[in-house]
Amino acid sequence: MHLKVFLWLGICLTSFLGMAAEQEKKGEFELAPLRMNIGGSAKLPMSINRHNEFRLGVEIAPAFGIFLAKQLELRTNIHARTQFVFSEPQQKLSPPLFWGCTVTGIYYFKTPTILWPYLGGGVGFDMMNWNIFSLGLLLELPVGMLVALGDNIALDIGIPISVKISIRSLADTVSFPVGVIGLRYYFN
Repeated sequence: MHLKVFLWLGICLTSFLGMAAEQEKKGEFELAPLRMNIGGSAKLPMSINRHNEFRLGVEIAPAFGIFLAKQLELRTNIHARTQFVFSEPQQKLSPPLFWGCTVTGIYYFKTPTILWPYLGGGVGFDMMNWNIFSLGLLLELPVGMLVALGDNIALDIGIPISVKISIRSLADTVSFPVGVIGLRYYFN
């Protein structure tokens, strides 16, 4: 069983590297002003609050972005997340639904390859189950790498660190995702 999994992963990695080498020869992927993109991401955020409650979640986030200048993107994410609490009293409760929106500025660093490392900063809000008292300010620091897979498509791999500052000060959390993977389609 494990041999099949490793063989499948090896085939996928070889195909991905072949595609990446072919795209590197073309050199057609560019992040130019007024170029737009749509896409989304999925992540497994881990968070901890000031009561040392550890939580693991599942989040999906559709996104829209536009390049204001060469390699400088303004992106809007709308996210929905659920989480599972690993503390005895709250394990029996049904997991809540969190949702929110962020606006992020991201700068991409050009390299001679198909890889585009990036760093950014963003602000937004987060709310649980439509409860206005759970409203919180989100501060995000996205760090990652864009991998050009073609002229108009790229894989987004990153670690967006976020801090939620709640209206109720006891609900502040820091979130580090286990991993984020996204796909983006670029158009003019």
